[in-house]
Amino acid sequence: MTDLIVEKAPRRIWLLLGEGEGGDHVWCDTPEPDTAPDREAVEYVRADVVKANEGRLHAEIVKLRTALNRISRESFNEAVRQGKAIHQRQKDQFFGQLANEADADAW
Repeated sequence: MTDLIVEKAPRRIWLLLGEGEGGDHVWCDTPEPDTAPDREAVEYVRADVVKANEGRLHAEIVKLRTALNRISRESFNEAVRQGKAIHQRQKDQFFGQLANEADADAW
């Protein structure tokens, strides 16, 4: 019986503030009630729906953190590789200039 109630119950409901007779609050379970700027509505989500989404969102967060760590590691490794290549070029250029100067002095 409880499963049937949960299945039939709306996943979201809204409390429309001051929309009833005499300014009373009214519950609404229609999808996204019209919330014009001058109307106030508070959305409520069933606890089982929230719990199910929390699990899915946690899995997504873990996946994104793993991907971010991999990208960070790859970016760091690429930066180190480029730094070493720049250092080697500068070293080669420096020693090349020294060799050229030594050759010029020899003449």
